[in-house]
Amino acid sequence: MKTETFFVYKRLSGEVRIPEIMISDGLCIQTNDCAIFKNEKTGKKITAWVRTLDQFDIDFYNENNRYGKTIGKANNSIILNKHYRKHLGISDNDVQITLNFKKTRNPVKKFFALLQTNDPVIFVSTNLAIISVGLGLVGFVLGIISLYLTCQ
Repeated sequence: MKTETFFVYKRLSGEVRIPEIMISDGLCIQTNDCAIFKNEKTGKKITAWVRTLDQFDIDFYNENNRYGKTIGKANNSIILNKHYRKHLGISDNDVQITLNFKKTRNPVKKFFALLQTNDPVIFVSTNLAIISVGLGLVGFVLGIISLYLTCQ
């Protein structure tokens, strides 16, 4: 795991339900990667999808935020919504935080990252996918049982 100290920024009010964590570019993680983040201080961790901050994102945040903090170009920045701050044990007053992170390629961890999101569209569709796969397996087993019983 790689350890970095980040300047923590809150999500803008219009972007509260966006499920990605946005981090500075150049940290071995690209847009649409899934990563595991662990808070050094509390030991809490989450798995989430990541998007890297480009210049448009930085300019948009700096022009539209009402928190009084602007994102600088030279620092390691991370934008977290309240859901992820709570799960990592980061208070609203924390300015800098040390996080361990690593990219994950494990499809199971990527799937569970979808279950940890606060966006109801993603959360509900992921749960419906789980239910549909479960019902498909039940149907498959019942079909095998019925074939077995009719062949006797």
